[in-house]
Amino acid sequence: MKKAIFTNRIATLSLFVTFAFTPLCTYSMLLRTNNLKFFSRRSVQNKPFMGQRRHTSYSNSLPNCSRSLDLKLFSSSIGAAITESHVLKNMLLIKSPNPSPMVDVVQSLFCQLDPTQSVVPVTNKLMIACALNTEIIELIANATKTNDLEKLSPYITNKWQSEYAKVTGEQAKDTATKIENLLSSINKAYVVDKYFLHSVLLGFLWKSAQHEQPNPEDLILFLENVLKIKNPYDRITYAKNNFTLAISTIIEENKKAALSSYSDQEITEHLLDSKILSHEYTDQIARALFYVHPNPCIDRPLLKAAYDSDWKSSIINSSVYYALSASNDYQKINIISDILFFNKDKEAIDYAYALFKSISQESRIILIPNIITSDPFMSTLRANLTFNQEFNNFIINNAEQAKEIIEDTGDEQARIIVSKLLEGMDTSALKNQFLKAYIA
Repeated sequence: MKKAIFTNRIATLSLFVTFAFTPLCTYSMLLRTNNLKFFSRRSVQNKPFMGQRRHTSYSNSLPNCSRSLDLKLFSSSIGAAITESHVLKNMLLIKSPNPSPMVDVVQSLFCQLDPTQSVVPVTNKLMIACALNTEIIELIANATKTNDLEKLSPYITNKWQSEYAKVTGEQAKDTATKIENLLSSINKAYVVDKYFLHSVLLGFLWKSAQHEQPNPEDLILFLENVLKIKNPYDRITYAKNNFTLAISTIIEENKKAALSSYSDQEITEHLLDSKILSHEYTDQIARALFYVHPNPCIDRPLLKAAYDSDWKSSIINSSVYYALSASNDYQKINIISDILFFNKDKEAIDYAYALFKSISQESRIILIPNIITSDPFMSTLRANLTFNQEFNNFIINNAEQAKEIIEDTGDEQARIIVSKLLEGMDTSALKNQFLKAYIA
């Protein structure tokens, strides 16, 4: 009898626990689902790569600092990431008569009044982007997603023209042509890299609007939690699950580190592993975290794999170079060398030359062997084409020094090429002489 009573009490208690806690658990799961529903659409998941071992995620045992993902906050964080990174500043360096669509879009929307200042949206009334507002940008973004930008171009152009007249107080005759050309560049840029284009558009909105300052306590809590996590993959998972706080925290820490000691910069630099993030470059969230890293690095095997596939179906694309820090000659030399050895893309070569022009003469001389022996240089010779004319001219004007450097390296083919340069050939014969020297 006592045993039956005891059994009934246990059953009753079990039912109570079930009914009391099931709604709470369900609600908790719903919160978790809502928090991650946007991430489920990501093109790249958190898959292991290159020797990553399975492990129990310590980040799952820490409390998430934010329990729901607000789409407006998410968009603001994407925009903040690209505008507070090296990306736009580096793209504004390129001076090309025929820039790529993405460079054209960035240079039409942004400017940098002073090298020491951050990038800002254009306000010059001669630039049509001065009349861009949230409504027009949303129209453009939605039209690109549905592949309707060309069809909606007349409608968007009319709205843009009306807004331009309000902002400037005048109706320029060539406004429609300028808008149509920029919309064409936007459409082409979307085809190449939709995440990059949308980040740029969101960056324009983010820089044009006023924002509430993040709660300092939330930023401190996030930083404390992420520093407790020792495994670098877990850190990135935790940062993704608290994306808006992660972006705000890293931006604030970067600002502090710029004014602080080397040790503080080290902490910021090693908060998240940028090489791991580079393996998820096609994921918009991982890319944003890569952008705000104070000194992002690309995992070298990724560049080699991209080169081997001729940059087709590659995880990364040429836009990744803009995210790298180029604050001194040493960093610029590394970026230029990587582009010359791993990329034939015109946009990347244009960026390499933009960096090349900004370094000292001594640093340029150091790069001579890399220019002459690079794959783009040799490939253009084989195809009887002209490599970047500015690089060619530099080699011609510094042929004597180039010969000394090449002889020190022991590269026989490069030595033959430079020797031919010293024979006093004119520029028109440059291509054929290079070709003969290479074949020899």
